[in-house]
Amino acid sequence: MKKSLFLIVVLLLISKTYCQAHKISADSLIKWNFYGVGAVKIDHQQVFLKEYVNSVGVTLVSPKKYDGNVVMRYKLMPLTAATVCVAMLNIHNQDNYDLSIPNYYSGYVQFWLMESSGYFFAFHNMAHNQQPFVRRCDVINGTNIKLQEGKENAMIENRYYEVEVGKKGKRIWLKIDNNIVLDIEDEGKTFEKGYLALRIRGTADDLASCLIKDLEIIEN
Repeated sequence: MKKSLFLIVVLLLISKTYCQAHKISADSLIKWNFYGVGAVKIDHQQVFLKEYVNSVGVTLVSPKKYDGNVVMRYKLMPLTAATVCVAMLNIHNQDNYDLSIPNYYSGYVQFWLMESSGYFFAFHNMAHNQQPFVRRCDVINGTNIKLQEGKENAMIENRYYEVEVGKKGKRIWLKIDNNIVLDIEDEGKTFEKGYLALRIRGTADDLASCLIKDLEIIEN
């Protein structure tokens, strides 16, 4: 009996060691690196992210790299029908998995699709006349491949959704309110590390805005 209890404790300690959860407060999230024409601020302990006129998208990028096997969970409320929401995992464009963003970067989406590597999840993207999808971006090989497309958009504006994007081994996935939207095995070379990012973009003259809260990052 004692041996069984000891084994359980050891297994729990090992699991805790190899699966670290980090809760990111609103105060910490607004300190992520901000790119684009817009603003980020705290509103009632929620992070309010929005575009300004002449924006081509705004993005928050984590200040540190995370291991390749990583899960990002958060609650998201799109505030307009035009708000296209994006989450990115394992973003980098250097051999050491660093990310170099030029001073002239204005927020354009092609930087993430063609000038960096990582996984690009887009959802609540009815305004772009598309279903949710995930792309594998690989700047070294000069490729940008849509790995999978969801069957339907399940999000509307002005309500909170629980979003989860993750990668473990070759498996990558997107869940909305714990329902699987995307789930696929990526046969490309594994991205071992990278940065995390959250992005929104509107359409035409309709600007994007959203609320984000309860961000949690899990390395495993």
